[in-house]
Amino acid sequence: MRYPFVLPLLTAVVFTGCMVQPNPYTEYYNKETNFVKAADIKAGEKLQKQHPDEEFVVEDYVLEIDFSKNKEYEDWAKAQNARKKMYKKLKWSKNNKSYTVTLDDEFTEGEIKKIKAEYESRYASGRGIVNTDDFNDYIDELIKERNSTPPGKYMSLEKHSYLVTSLRDFSEYGVALGYSSGEKIKNFKFDYGRGGFEPSYLIKNYESNGIFHNDAKLFYTSTDMPTVGSKVYVDYEHEYPDMTYNTVVYIPEENFVEHKVVTFAIPAWLD
Repeated sequence: MRYPFVLPLLTAVVFTGCMVQPNPYTEYYNKETNFVKAADIKAGEKLQKQHPDEEFVVEDYVLEIDFSKNKEYEDWAKAQNARKKMYKKLKWSKNNKSYTVTLDDEFTEGEIKKIKAEYESRYASGRGIVNTDDFNDYIDELIKERNSTPPGKYMSLEKHSYLVTSLRDFSEYGVALGYSSGEKIKNFKFDYGRGGFEPSYLIKNYESNGIFHNDAKLFYTSTDMPTVGSKVYVDYEHEYPDMTYNTVVYIPEENFVEHKVVTFAIPAWLD
């Protein structure tokens, strides 16, 4: 008596499943990518009609630029002012051993500590013998390092924040940021509206056929945009250790930008 009831039930389930059509306005969720609400899809389709040739639209782009004093420069300046004593003969004792090093330049107390530690290390590893020429090369490198171009007196920090909306299904939004050695791309985050997170990314040097490269670098990352109306907030910071190299403000224009705000925060102490 059970079979007449079971077979129609199974048949009904099979046919019902075949007849159901996907509703484009149902909420879409993918743990690896995004959460898209029905209202977002409708809004995305409206933007798609307004910008039929665009794959993405940036609805709001905010750029803030802050300036601050560079602590590395302040430390460098203090070291320059402190380098007043000329050491001709450096003599000291440690662990019942006496050391003597001939110098012919000005050094700070911090540099003298480095010289002593290096000499003691070479003395111990060489069983009481230190190669004078090699040690003089070390001193020359120390002088070269301290006489190199000083760090910038002031730093600048660009804070980028914008909202991207996809106007296509199954799109991939990529971010490529160029910067130079010494500069930093910091605190990069994607946010689908459920809290920001740091995505995986690549950092590469520019090169040609694996032969030529310079100190320019490229930061790249991307995220999936599964449907029309998918949204992602993008936030990151670009730090310049010397603000004199931040002479041009770049606002990405790969995609249509509906609204842009640029703010320069110049402190009172900055001339």
